[in-house]
Amino acid sequence: VSACAGTRGGPLSAEGDVGTAQGLRASSPFNEALRTGYLEIAQGGAAQEDWIDAGIFARKAVRAGNDEVVLPEELDDWDIPGSQEDQLAATRSQLISVLDGNARSTAPETAAEAQVMFDCILEKAESVYWLVPDCQERFDAAMAQLTGRPMPAPPPAPTEPPARDYLVFFDFDRSDLR
Repeated sequence: VSACAGTRGGPLSAEGDVGTAQGLRASSPFNEALRTGYLEIAQGGAAQEDWIDAGIFARKAVRAGNDEVVLPEELDDWDIPGSQEDQLAATRSQLISVLDGNARSTAPETAAEAQVMFDCILEKAESVYWLVPDCQERFDAAMAQLTGRPMPAPPPAPTEPPARDYLVFFDFDRSDLR
Protein backbone atom coordinates (compact mmCIF):
# COMPACT_ATOMS: atom_id res chain seq x y z
CA VAL A 1 0.00 0.00 0.00
CA SER A 2 2.80 2.44 0.78
CA ALA A 3 4.13 2.10 -2.78
CA CYS A 4 0.86 3.49 -4.10
CA ALA A 5 1.28 6.64 -2.03
CA GLY A 6 4.89 7.34 -2.95
CA THR A 7 6.18 10.39 -4.73
CA ARG A 8 7.05 8.39 -7.87
CA GLY A 9 3.41 8.20 -8.76
CA GLY A 10 0.93 5.83 -7.27
CA PRO A 11 -2.81 6.34 -7.40
CA LEU A 12 -2.95 8.09 -4.04
CA SER A 13 -0.21 10.61 -4.79
CA ALA A 14 -1.49 11.31 -8.31
CA GLU A 15 -5.08 11.76 -7.15
CA GLY A 16 -3.94 13.97 -4.29
CA ASP A 17 -1.91 16.14 -6.65
CA VAL A 18 -4.85 16.37 -9.09
CA GLY A 19 -7.07 17.50 -6.22
CA THR A 20 -4.50 20.05 -5.11
CA ALA A 21 -4.11 21.42 -8.65
CA GLN A 22 -7.89 21.74 -9.02
CA GLY A 23 -8.02 24.01 -5.98
CA LEU A 24 -5.31 26.40 -7.19
CA ARG A 25 -5.47 29.49 -9.39
CA ALA A 26 -2.28 31.02 -10.78
CA SER A 27 -1.97 34.79 -10.90
CA SER A 28 -0.43 34.95 -14.38
CA PRO A 29 -2.51 33.99 -17.43
CA PHE A 30 0.35 31.82 -18.76
CA ASN A 31 0.70 29.81 -15.54
CA GLU A 32 -3.07 29.47 -15.19
CA ALA A 33 -3.26 28.09 -18.74
CA LEU A 34 -0.37 25.72 -17.92
CA ARG A 35 -2.20 24.59 -14.78
CA THR A 36 -5.40 23.77 -16.64
CA GLY A 37 -3.52 22.10 -19.52
CA TYR A 38 -1.39 19.90 -17.28
CA LEU A 39 -4.45 19.11 -15.19
CA GLU A 40 -6.22 17.86 -18.34
CA ILE A 41 -3.36 15.47 -19.07
CA ALA A 42 -3.13 14.34 -15.44
CA GLN A 43 -6.84 13.57 -15.34
CA GLY A 44 -6.53 11.61 -18.59
CA GLY A 45 -3.68 9.61 -17.08
CA ALA A 46 -5.65 8.92 -13.92
CA ALA A 47 -8.63 7.77 -15.98
CA GLN A 48 -6.34 5.28 -17.77
CA GLU A 49 -4.63 4.32 -14.49
CA ASP A 50 -1.29 5.60 -15.80
CA TRP A 51 -0.39 6.78 -12.31
CA ILE A 52 3.22 7.70 -12.95
CA ASP A 53 2.50 10.08 -15.82
CA ALA A 54 -0.67 11.34 -14.14
CA GLY A 55 1.44 12.22 -11.14
CA ILE A 56 4.12 13.94 -13.23
CA PHE A 57 1.58 16.18 -14.95
CA ALA A 58 -0.46 16.77 -11.79
CA ARG A 59 2.68 17.99 -10.01
CA LYS A 60 3.45 20.30 -12.94
CA ALA A 61 -0.13 21.64 -12.65
CA VAL A 62 0.42 22.27 -8.93
CA ARG A 63 3.71 24.09 -9.60
CA ALA A 64 2.06 26.24 -12.28
CA GLY A 65 -0.88 26.92 -9.96
CA ASN A 66 1.60 28.12 -7.35
CA ASP A 67 3.12 30.52 -9.93
CA GLU A 68 6.42 28.64 -10.09
CA VAL A 69 8.45 28.54 -13.30
CA VAL A 70 7.47 25.38 -15.18
CA LEU A 71 9.53 24.51 -18.24
CA PRO A 72 8.84 21.99 -21.00
CA GLU A 73 10.03 18.48 -20.23
CA GLU A 74 13.61 17.47 -20.99
CA LEU A 75 13.97 14.62 -23.47
CA ASP A 76 16.50 12.91 -21.19
CA ASP A 77 13.78 12.44 -18.58
CA TRP A 78 11.74 10.25 -20.95
CA ASP A 79 12.46 6.98 -22.72
CA ILE A 80 12.14 8.37 -26.25
CA PRO A 81 12.81 6.03 -29.19
CA GLY A 82 16.10 6.90 -30.89
CA SER A 83 14.38 7.46 -34.23
CA GLN A 84 12.42 10.39 -32.75
CA GLU A 85 15.09 12.04 -30.59
CA ASP A 86 16.54 14.45 -33.15
CA GLN A 87 13.14 15.68 -34.34
CA LEU A 88 11.85 16.14 -30.80
CA ALA A 89 15.05 17.92 -29.72
CA ALA A 90 14.66 20.36 -32.62
CA THR A 91 10.99 20.85 -31.78
CA ARG A 92 11.81 21.55 -28.12
CA SER A 93 14.48 24.03 -29.15
CA GLN A 94 12.01 25.87 -31.35
CA LEU A 95 9.43 25.88 -28.55
CA ILE A 96 11.93 27.28 -26.04
CA SER A 97 12.90 29.98 -28.53
CA VAL A 98 9.25 31.01 -28.95
CA LEU A 99 8.58 30.91 -25.20
CA ASP A 100 11.73 32.88 -24.38
CA GLY A 101 10.61 35.51 -26.88
CA ASN A 102 7.51 37.25 -25.67
CA ALA A 103 4.92 34.52 -26.24
CA ARG A 104 4.32 33.97 -22.52
CA SER A 105 3.08 37.54 -22.16
CA THR A 106 1.60 38.34 -25.59
CA ALA A 107 -0.22 35.05 -26.18
CA PRO A 108 -0.21 33.25 -22.81
CA GLU A 109 -2.95 30.71 -23.51
CA THR A 110 -1.50 29.72 -26.87
CA ALA A 111 2.05 29.56 -25.48
CA ALA A 112 0.86 27.37 -22.62
CA GLU A 113 -1.03 25.13 -25.05
CA ALA A 114 2.17 24.66 -27.08
CA GLN A 115 4.20 23.78 -23.97
CA VAL A 116 1.64 21.38 -22.54
CA MET A 117 1.11 19.65 -25.88
CA PHE A 118 4.88 19.29 -26.38
CA ASP A 119 5.06 17.48 -23.05
CA CYS A 120 2.10 15.39 -24.17
CA ILE A 121 3.99 14.45 -27.35
CA LEU A 122 6.91 13.23 -25.23
CA GLU A 123 4.58 11.19 -23.04
CA LYS A 124 2.97 9.71 -26.12
CA ALA A 125 6.35 8.85 -27.68
CA GLU A 126 7.37 6.94 -24.55
CA SER A 127 4.14 5.37 -23.40
CA VAL A 128 1.49 2.95 -24.50
CA TYR A 129 -1.06 5.37 -23.04
CA TRP A 130 -2.35 8.26 -25.10
CA LEU A 131 -3.54 10.74 -22.53
CA VAL A 132 -4.52 13.34 -25.14
CA PRO A 133 -5.02 11.73 -28.56
CA ASP A 134 -4.49 14.87 -30.66
CA CYS A 135 -1.51 16.44 -28.88
CA GLN A 136 0.60 16.70 -32.07
CA GLU A 137 -2.21 18.49 -33.91
CA ARG A 138 -2.82 20.84 -30.99
CA PHE A 139 0.90 21.57 -30.64
CA ASP A 140 1.24 22.32 -34.37
CA ALA A 141 -1.79 24.63 -34.30
CA ALA A 142 -0.47 26.54 -31.27
CA MET A 143 3.02 26.90 -32.76
CA ALA A 144 1.57 28.06 -36.08
CA GLN A 145 -0.35 30.75 -34.22
CA LEU A 146 2.73 31.80 -32.22
CA THR A 147 5.16 31.86 -35.15
CA GLY A 148 2.79 32.95 -37.89
CA ARG A 149 3.75 29.99 -40.05
CA PRO A 150 2.73 26.32 -40.10
CA MET A 151 4.97 23.78 -38.43
CA PRO A 152 6.83 21.48 -40.80
CA ALA A 153 5.29 18.06 -41.01
CA PRO A 154 7.02 15.53 -38.78
CA PRO A 155 8.93 12.82 -40.62
CA PRO A 156 6.81 9.79 -41.40
CA ALA A 157 6.82 7.10 -38.77
CA PRO A 158 9.13 4.24 -39.62
CA THR A 159 7.27 1.34 -41.12
CA GLU A 160 7.89 -2.14 -39.89
CA PRO A 161 9.49 -4.53 -42.36
CA PRO A 162 7.19 -7.26 -43.60
CA ALA A 163 7.13 -10.39 -41.50
CA ARG A 164 9.59 -13.05 -42.63
CA ASP A 165 8.16 -15.93 -40.62
CA TYR A 166 5.37 -17.93 -42.14
CA LEU A 167 3.08 -20.51 -40.62
CA VAL A 168 2.24 -23.32 -43.02
CA PHE A 169 -0.31 -26.01 -42.28
CA PHE A 170 -0.19 -29.52 -43.70
CA ASP A 171 -2.80 -32.22 -43.63
CA PHE A 172 -2.00 -35.05 -41.28
CA ASP A 173 0.74 -37.27 -42.66
CA ARG A 174 0.92 -35.23 -45.93
CA SER A 175 3.45 -32.81 -47.45
CA ASP A 176 1.14 -31.08 -49.93
CA LEU A 177 0.93 -27.29 -49.48
CA ARG A 178 -2.53 -25.79 -49.22
